[in-house]
Amino acid sequence: MPDFLYPGRGRALLHLVSVWADRSRLVPGQRQANGQSKKITAMPEQLAGACRFAWNHVLAGHETGYRMWKAFGKPGKGPGSPTFFTLGTRFTQLRNAPGNAWLQDYSYAIVRYACKYMGDAYAAFFDPDRPDHGRPQYKAKHYTQPASAIPVKVRIQDGRLYIPKMGWTRLGPIHRYADGQPLTVRVRQESESKQPQWYAYIVFDVPVDHPDVCPSAESGAVGVDRNAGQATDRTGAVHAIPDTTVEDAKIKRYQRRMARQQKGSHRRRGTAGQLRKLHRKRSRRRDNATHQISRKVADTAHTVVLEDLNTKAMTKSAQGTVENPGRNVKQKAGLNRSILACG
Repeated sequence: MPDFLYPGRGRALLHLVSVWADRSRLVPGQRQANGQSKKITAMPEQLAGACRFAWNHVLAGHETGYRMWKAFGKPGKGPGSPTFFTLGTRFTQLRNAPGNAWLQDYSYAIVRYACKYMGDAYAAFFDPDRPDHGRPQYKAKHYTQPASAIPVKVRIQDGRLYIPKMGWTRLGPIHRYADGQPLTVRVRQESESKQPQWYAYIVFDVPVDHPDVCPSAESGAVGVDRNAGQATDRTGAVHAIPDTTVEDAKIKRYQRRMARQQKGSHRRRGTAGQLRKLHRKRSRRRDNATHQISRKVADTAHTVVLEDLNTKAMTKSAQGTVENPGRNVKQKAGLNRSILACG
C-alpha cells in the first residue's frame, strides 16, 4: 500500500477499520417536564417522546399526501419518494410550524434521525426481496419501546455521555473498544418496572488490529445446512437453537389475558409490558445463540455458503380455501413457527 497521506490529516490513503458495537448501562439525569415542577422525567424519555412525535406526524403527513394525490388521479409528481431526504424536509416544516416551538429545545439531528428509520422501513416495505416487512405504523406511547439515536458528534468523557441540548448523563463501564472512536449511539429503554433501565448501544470505529477484535479465518470454506431448530455444517457439527418452550407458553398465556382485558386500561398496559419483556428475553436467547454459532463458523472458515431457501413459500399456511380445505393445519402452523424461529 502506498504511504501517501492526506494533506494535514495524518491518515493513510487506505484507512482500514472495523466497526463494532458495545452495550452499556445508562443512568440518565432528570429534568422538569413541560415546565411543571412536580413532574420529573428522565432526559432520554423526553427525547424519545419527541422522536415518537416526529415519527407519527411525519408519517401522517406523507400518508395523507399520498392518499390525496391518489384520490385526485395522481397529478404531477405526488408527495415524493419516502426517503430520508424528503421525510427530513417534512420534519423541518413540522419543527418550524406554529405550536411546535417546544421541538426547538431538542437536538435537530437526533429528532430528525427518526426519519432515517422511517425511510429504511419504507425501503424494506417496497423491496420485493423482503416480503415480510409491512408498511410503517404509528408508534403509541405505552406500547412502543422508547428509543432515540445520536447519529453524529458523539462525546464520551470520564464515564459520561453527552446528549446534545440536554447535558451529560452517567454511563456504565464500557467493557470493550473503549479506546475506539465512537460513531453513533442508540439509547433504548429495556425495562417495564417503575424505575426503567436505559441502555446505550455505542458503535465504535476500531482499527483492524485492535486486541479486542477477533479476526475470522484467512482461508477455507464451509457449507451450513439450516433446519428447524438447528443448523449443521459440512464437518457434521450440529449447532442447536435454544429451546424457548417456556417463554412461548408464557407469551401465549399473556396474549390470551390481554385479549380479555379492556383496551386502554392500566391492567392491559401492564400485561403488554410483561409481553414485551418475554419477547425481549426470547429474542436475546436466540440472538446470543446465533452470535456464538456465527463466531464458531467464522473461526472455522473464511467463506460460508448457505442455502437459498424460500422461507416465505416454506412457511405458507396450509389452511386452504372453503372449496379446498387444507389438512393438518395446526401441525403445519407449528412447523412454520419452528422455521421462522431459526431466523
